[in-house]
Amino acid sequence: MALTLTYKGIVQESTEQGINTQLTMTGTLEECKQIFDAADYGAKHPQYGYLRQLQLQQDSGKFYILTYKYSTASNTGSMPPESDIAYGKKSATLNCGLMTLPLSTHEDYVMNWDHYLFAPPGTSTPAFWETAKTTKNTPQPFRWGKNLSDSPDGMIVIEEPTMPGVTHRDVSTYQITETIKCRTDKEAGRIVANKLNKIIDPEYTTFDITGGDWKCESVTVSWRNKAWYATITYTRSGDDKGWNKKLYKK
Repeated sequence: MALTLTYKGIVQESTEQGINTQLTMTGTLEECKQIFDAADYGAKHPQYGYLRQLQLQQDSGKFYILTYKYSTASNTGSMPPESDIAYGKKSATLNCGLMTLPLSTHEDYVMNWDHYLFAPPGTSTPAFWETAKTTKNTPQPFRWGKNLSDSPDGMIVIEEPTMPGVTHRDVSTYQITETIKCRTDKEAGRIVANKLNKIIDPEYTTFDITGGDWKCESVTVSWRNKAWYATITYTRSGDDKGWNKKLYKK
Protein backbone atom coordinates (compact mmCIF):
# COMPACT_ATOMS: atom_id res chain seq x y z
CA MET A 1 0.00 0.00 0.00
CA ALA A 2 1.39 3.38 -1.00
CA LEU A 3 0.16 5.40 1.97
CA THR A 4 2.01 8.63 2.74
CA LEU A 5 2.68 10.10 6.17
CA THR A 6 0.96 13.48 6.43
CA TYR A 7 2.68 16.69 7.49
CA LYS A 8 3.11 16.58 11.28
CA GLY A 9 1.63 13.12 11.08
CA ILE A 10 3.37 11.71 14.18
CA VAL A 11 2.13 12.62 17.65
CA GLN A 12 3.41 10.94 20.82
CA GLU A 13 2.61 11.18 24.50
CA SER A 14 4.21 9.53 27.49
CA THR A 15 1.98 8.08 30.19
CA GLU A 16 2.44 5.99 33.30
CA GLN A 17 1.52 2.89 31.30
CA GLY A 18 3.84 3.61 28.36
CA ILE A 19 4.14 5.69 25.20
CA ASN A 20 1.12 6.35 22.98
CA THR A 21 1.77 7.13 19.33
CA GLN A 22 -0.60 8.45 16.67
CA LEU A 23 0.33 8.11 12.99
CA THR A 24 -1.69 9.90 10.33
CA MET A 25 -1.40 8.54 6.80
CA THR A 26 -3.07 9.57 3.55
CA GLY A 27 -4.00 7.57 0.46
CA THR A 28 -6.84 6.67 -1.86
CA LEU A 29 -10.11 5.28 -0.53
CA GLU A 30 -9.28 1.83 -1.93
CA GLU A 31 -5.86 1.75 -0.27
CA CYS A 32 -7.13 3.00 3.07
CA LYS A 33 -10.24 0.81 3.10
CA GLN A 34 -8.26 -2.39 2.47
CA ILE A 35 -6.04 -1.67 5.47
CA PHE A 36 -8.97 -0.57 7.61
CA ASP A 37 -10.99 -3.74 6.92
CA ALA A 38 -8.02 -6.03 7.62
CA ALA A 39 -6.83 -4.28 10.79
CA ASP A 40 -5.09 -6.66 13.17
CA TYR A 41 -5.74 -5.08 16.56
CA GLY A 42 -3.16 -6.09 19.11
CA ALA A 43 -0.50 -6.66 16.44
CA LYS A 44 2.85 -5.26 17.54
CA HIS A 45 4.64 -2.56 15.54
CA PRO A 46 8.43 -2.91 16.00
CA GLN A 47 8.76 0.77 16.91
CA TYR A 48 5.46 2.03 18.31
CA GLY A 49 3.98 -0.93 20.20
CA TYR A 50 0.51 -2.48 19.91
CA LEU A 51 -2.20 -1.31 17.51
CA ARG A 52 -5.15 -0.17 19.64
CA GLN A 53 -7.30 1.85 17.26
CA LEU A 54 -7.67 2.69 13.56
CA GLN A 55 -9.71 5.61 12.23
CA LEU A 56 -10.72 6.34 8.61
CA GLN A 57 -11.97 9.72 7.43
CA GLN A 58 -12.28 11.59 4.15
CA ASP A 59 -9.74 14.26 3.26
CA SER A 60 -9.77 16.62 0.32
CA GLY A 61 -10.69 15.32 -3.14
CA LYS A 62 -10.18 11.60 -3.69
CA PHE A 63 -7.85 11.19 -0.71
CA TYR A 64 -8.64 9.72 2.69
CA ILE A 65 -6.87 9.84 6.05
CA LEU A 66 -6.04 6.74 8.06
CA THR A 67 -5.09 7.33 11.68
CA TYR A 68 -3.24 4.61 13.59
CA LYS A 69 -3.10 4.67 17.38
CA TYR A 70 -0.42 2.56 19.06
CA SER A 71 0.57 1.98 22.67
CA THR A 72 3.66 0.36 24.16
CA ALA A 73 1.57 -0.70 27.18
CA SER A 74 1.25 -4.48 26.91
CA ASN A 75 -1.42 -4.79 29.61
CA THR A 76 -4.60 -2.85 28.99
CA GLY A 77 -6.80 -5.01 31.18
CA SER A 78 -6.93 -8.18 33.19
CA MET A 79 -7.08 -10.28 30.03
CA PRO A 80 -5.02 -9.95 26.86
CA PRO A 81 -6.92 -8.42 23.94
CA GLU A 82 -8.80 -10.92 21.87
CA SER A 83 -7.06 -9.58 18.78
CA ASP A 84 -3.71 -10.95 19.98
CA ILE A 85 -4.31 -13.97 17.79
CA ALA A 86 -1.22 -15.80 16.66
CA TYR A 87 -1.27 -17.27 13.20
CA GLY A 88 1.10 -19.18 10.94
CA LYS A 89 3.87 -21.16 12.64
CA LYS A 90 3.39 -19.41 15.99
CA SER A 91 -0.28 -20.41 15.98
CA ALA A 92 0.58 -24.12 16.10
CA THR A 93 -0.54 -25.87 19.27
CA LEU A 94 0.25 -29.43 20.29
CA ASN A 95 -2.48 -31.34 22.09
CA CYS A 96 -3.54 -34.95 22.46
CA GLY A 97 -6.64 -36.80 21.37
CA LEU A 98 -8.15 -40.19 22.11
CA MET A 99 -8.90 -42.81 19.47
CA THR A 100 -10.28 -46.33 19.68
CA LEU A 101 -8.33 -49.08 17.91
CA PRO A 102 -8.93 -52.81 17.51
CA LEU A 103 -7.25 -54.90 20.20
CA SER A 104 -5.26 -56.68 17.49
CA THR A 105 -3.32 -53.47 16.71
CA HIS A 106 -1.49 -53.64 20.04
CA GLU A 107 2.22 -54.36 19.58
CA ASP A 108 2.09 -57.19 22.12
CA TYR A 109 -1.14 -58.71 20.84
CA VAL A 110 -1.52 -62.51 20.97
CA MET A 111 -4.51 -64.55 19.88
CA ASN A 112 -5.41 -65.76 23.36
CA TRP A 113 -6.38 -62.23 24.40
CA ASP A 114 -9.71 -62.39 22.56
CA HIS A 115 -9.99 -65.91 21.04
CA TYR A 116 -11.16 -69.31 22.19
CA LEU A 117 -9.05 -72.32 21.31
CA PHE A 118 -11.03 -75.38 20.17
CA ALA A 119 -9.85 -78.99 19.92
CA PRO A 120 -11.26 -82.53 20.25
CA PRO A 121 -12.07 -83.70 23.80
CA GLY A 122 -9.02 -84.84 25.75
CA THR A 123 -6.56 -82.65 23.79
CA SER A 124 -3.90 -80.89 25.87
CA THR A 125 -3.21 -77.16 25.60
CA PRO A 126 -0.43 -76.56 23.01
CA ALA A 127 2.56 -74.30 23.61
CA PHE A 128 1.46 -71.89 20.85
CA TRP A 129 -1.57 -70.93 22.97
CA GLU A 130 0.70 -68.45 24.77
CA THR A 131 2.48 -66.98 21.72
CA ALA A 132 0.41 -67.22 18.53
CA LYS A 133 -0.30 -63.83 16.94
CA THR A 134 -2.34 -65.01 13.92
CA THR A 135 -4.40 -68.00 12.82
CA LYS A 136 -1.83 -68.82 10.13
CA ASN A 137 -0.05 -72.12 10.45
CA THR A 138 -2.34 -73.31 13.24
CA PRO A 139 -1.68 -77.06 13.37
CA GLN A 140 -4.31 -79.77 13.35
CA PRO A 141 -6.53 -80.44 15.18
CA PHE A 142 -6.77 -76.96 16.73
CA ARG A 143 -9.05 -74.07 15.72
CA TRP A 144 -9.31 -70.47 16.91
CA GLY A 145 -12.61 -68.61 17.26
CA LYS A 146 -13.84 -65.32 18.71
CA ASN A 147 -17.18 -66.77 19.73
CA LEU A 148 -18.37 -70.07 21.18
CA SER A 149 -20.50 -70.51 18.08
CA ASP A 150 -17.27 -70.76 16.03
CA SER A 151 -16.61 -74.23 17.49
CA PRO A 152 -16.31 -76.87 14.74
CA ASP A 153 -18.40 -80.00 15.08
CA GLY A 154 -16.90 -82.51 17.49
CA MET A 155 -14.64 -79.96 19.19
CA ILE A 156 -14.80 -78.30 22.60
CA VAL A 157 -13.22 -75.25 24.22
CA ILE A 158 -9.87 -76.16 25.71
CA GLU A 159 -8.83 -72.54 26.48
CA GLU A 160 -10.87 -69.38 26.95
CA PRO A 161 -9.83 -65.76 26.10
CA THR A 162 -7.64 -64.09 28.70
CA MET A 163 -9.42 -60.78 28.01
CA PRO A 164 -13.03 -61.83 27.53
CA GLY A 165 -15.27 -59.15 26.06
CA VAL A 166 -12.40 -56.78 25.20
CA THR A 167 -12.45 -55.93 21.49
CA HIS A 168 -10.85 -52.46 21.34
CA ARG A 169 -8.38 -50.27 23.20
CA ASP A 170 -8.14 -46.52 23.80
CA VAL A 171 -4.98 -44.87 22.48
CA SER A 172 -3.87 -41.29 23.14
CA THR A 173 -2.23 -39.65 20.16
CA TYR A 174 -0.86 -36.25 19.18
CA GLN A 175 -2.93 -33.50 17.59
CA ILE A 176 -1.64 -30.28 16.05
CA THR A 177 -3.83 -27.27 15.33
CA GLU A 178 -2.68 -24.45 13.05
CA THR A 179 -4.35 -21.12 12.25
CA ILE A 180 -3.86 -19.18 9.01
CA LYS A 181 -4.95 -15.55 8.72
CA CYS A 182 -6.74 -14.68 5.46
CA ARG A 183 -8.05 -11.51 3.84
CA THR A 184 -11.27 -13.04 2.49
CA ASP A 185 -13.64 -15.87 3.26
CA LYS A 186 -12.90 -17.38 -0.16
CA GLU A 187 -9.18 -17.49 0.58
CA ALA A 188 -9.86 -19.20 3.92
CA GLY A 189 -12.19 -21.65 2.20
CA ARG A 190 -9.58 -22.55 -0.40
CA ILE A 191 -7.05 -23.29 2.34
CA VAL A 192 -9.25 -25.83 4.12
CA ALA A 193 -10.93 -27.28 1.00
CA ASN A 194 -10.29 -30.94 0.16
CA LYS A 195 -8.18 -31.57 3.26
CA LEU A 196 -10.62 -33.42 5.53
CA ASN A 197 -9.82 -37.12 5.99
CA LYS A 198 -6.68 -36.77 3.86
CA ILE A 199 -3.25 -37.98 4.96
CA ILE A 200 -1.32 -34.73 5.05
CA ASP A 201 1.42 -33.17 7.19
CA PRO A 202 0.86 -29.95 9.14
CA GLU A 203 1.97 -26.97 7.07
CA TYR A 204 4.20 -25.24 9.62
CA THR A 205 5.55 -27.70 12.18
CA THR A 206 5.27 -31.19 13.64
CA PHE A 207 7.22 -30.21 16.78
CA ASP A 208 9.82 -32.83 15.76
CA ILE A 209 7.40 -35.67 16.45
CA THR A 210 8.42 -38.58 14.24
CA GLY A 211 6.91 -41.90 13.24
CA GLY A 212 3.57 -42.63 11.61
CA ASP A 213 1.84 -39.90 9.65
CA TRP A 214 -0.83 -37.20 10.03
CA LYS A 215 -4.45 -36.91 8.88
CA CYS A 216 -6.60 -33.79 8.65
CA GLU A 217 -9.21 -34.32 11.35
CA SER A 218 -11.21 -31.07 11.41
CA VAL A 219 -11.30 -27.54 9.98
CA THR A 220 -13.01 -24.27 10.84
CA VAL A 221 -13.29 -20.87 9.16
CA SER A 222 -14.22 -17.91 11.33
CA TRP A 223 -14.32 -14.11 11.26
CA ARG A 224 -12.47 -12.44 14.12
CA ASN A 225 -11.07 -8.97 14.55
CA LYS A 226 -11.69 -7.87 10.97
CA ALA A 227 -9.98 -10.85 9.38
CA TRP A 228 -10.82 -14.39 8.34
CA TYR A 229 -9.02 -17.28 10.05
CA ALA A 230 -8.73 -20.83 8.73
CA THR A 231 -7.99 -23.40 11.43
CA ILE A 232 -6.88 -26.97 10.67
CA THR A 233 -6.40 -29.84 13.14
CA TYR A 234 -4.18 -32.79 12.27
CA THR A 235 -4.16 -36.12 14.15
CA ARG A 236 -1.16 -38.46 14.23
CA SER A 237 -1.75 -42.12 13.45
CA GLY A 238 -2.14 -44.44 16.42
CA ASP A 239 1.11 -46.27 15.60
CA ASP A 240 4.23 -45.97 13.47
CA LYS A 241 2.59 -47.86 10.60
CA GLY A 242 0.59 -44.76 9.72
CA TRP A 243 -3.00 -44.34 8.61
CA ASN A 244 -4.49 -47.04 6.39
CA LYS A 245 -3.75 -45.94 2.81
CA LYS A 246 -6.72 -47.94 1.53
CA LEU A 247 -9.11 -45.99 3.73
CA TYR A 248 -7.50 -42.53 3.57
CA LYS A 249 -5.88 -40.86 0.58
CA LYS A 250 -3.02 -38.41 0.39
